[in-house]
Amino acid sequence: MRLEVKGLEPEDCWRDIVRIKKHYRIDRSGRPIARGRICIIKTGDREAWVVMHGRETDECVIQIDLNLRRILGVRKDQVHDFEITQLSWLRALWYPWKASDPGYRISGQLGLIGLFLGLVGILLGVVALFH
Repeated sequence: MRLEVKGLEPEDCWRDIVRIKKHYRIDRSGRPIARGRICIIKTGDREAWVVMHGRETDECVIQIDLNLRRILGVRKDQVHDFEITQLSWLRALWYPWKASDPGYRISGQLGLIGLFLGLVGILLGVVALFH
């Protein structure tokens, strides 16, 4: 889908947020993408993991912060072809490892580490029961 690149409001910067109007927020299979979904957005040979959000105006525009524009190799006020792929819930669990916002990244990583340690503890408990 061809969209014009625009900047993002300061409060959304460094949160990996991309803003696209609802009827342009479709994946490569033509399925609609709900707000808040974690997706991979590609242009050319570059890609980034992003959180999809909506826009008020009807323009054929994608709003991206400077960090993501650099990752994707795009500039403001230029038109680019974008491909969006929704991540499965399992792959979306890995989003915190790639997040730009330290708040998302650190809390998500601690949660995943806690889950891993909890599963190891359950496994050791089961092994101890049968030993």
